[in-house]
Amino acid sequence: MKKDTTNSSEQENTSNIPTASYYYKRACKREAIRDYKGATKEYKKMIKLEPKNPEYYFEQGKLYTQAKSSIFAGLCFIQVTQLNPLHHEAYYYLSINFSDVLNYQKAVFYLNKAIKTKPDYQDAYEERGKQKTHLKNYKGAIKDFQKAIKINPNMLKPYYGLSEVKKLMGDEIGAMKALIKGNNLINNSIETILEFAKSFFKIEEYRKVIEHCTYIVNLNPNRLDVYYLRGESNFELKEYTEAIIDFDTIINQDPLHVIAYLKRGSAKLKLKDRQGAFADFKKALELDAEYFEFYFEKLSSELNAEEFAEEMKFFILNFKAA
Repeated sequence: MKKDTTNSSEQENTSNIPTASYYYKRACKREAIRDYKGATKEYKKMIKLEPKNPEYYFEQGKLYTQAKSSIFAGLCFIQVTQLNPLHHEAYYYLSINFSDVLNYQKAVFYLNKAIKTKPDYQDAYEERGKQKTHLKNYKGAIKDFQKAIKINPNMLKPYYGLSEVKKLMGDEIGAMKALIKGNNLINNSIETILEFAKSFFKIEEYRKVIEHCTYIVNLNPNRLDVYYLRGESNFELKEYTEAIIDFDTIINQDPLHVIAYLKRGSAKLKLKDRQGAFADFKKALELDAEYFEFYFEKLSSELNAEEFAEEMKFFILNFKAA
């Protein structure tokens, strides 16, 4: 989620009536703990207040995409383009949705629209190159990857796409040259490596995320965002002890990092360290009660009824005693 798209009059509202800005902040917090379902509900409330704001539908669509709800995401992005026909990012995300269901022709159709509305849209050229590769339009794919590189020669993905399509055409030398250029970027840019790690996280390749994050923190041990990404990946792999170590690192450097306490508490809960989990959740509650509330809503949806009742009994008793 990027900028606050609520208008100033909404933000200045001092009455007790919830505003779009109020729901937006709640949505941001829910997204931060990966409660995408809860975040989409907050956007529904914003849309009810301002049904003609395309950015609300757009952000809601991105959340549905992360939650792998392609149909709902597509409906949101179509609504965006109806409200704002020049919204290039909405066309881009529509293409991703169609690509996910292997409709590469339709994906190219929407990428054409994205590029028409924003001719220097590098991501769209790179993505269209991928779709054309699927369609075996290799010459068209090469042109798109080369255009993406021309727009920004410091982005990694177009080089890898170009290498792949040249290899498919039997041009081994061309494929190797593109690969070498991409690898040189990896060696020279932490941000490029992080971009790659985030891409792997989206497709749930958590081992590769950890590999890339470890490389980065060896170069720069102060990147808390990288420890967080690695911690989340370890958690997804059920390597809870390793996840706790990453969240420990974050908390040691930033004692006010609410989400790190929640995530570390989650990992401790998985290891049956209830006292440790309780301490972390209590600290999170002290720092930001709303984050704490959203976390437990999410927890209740992830555990079965018996597990949740058992954990709640423990925490309620301890919070009363604290």
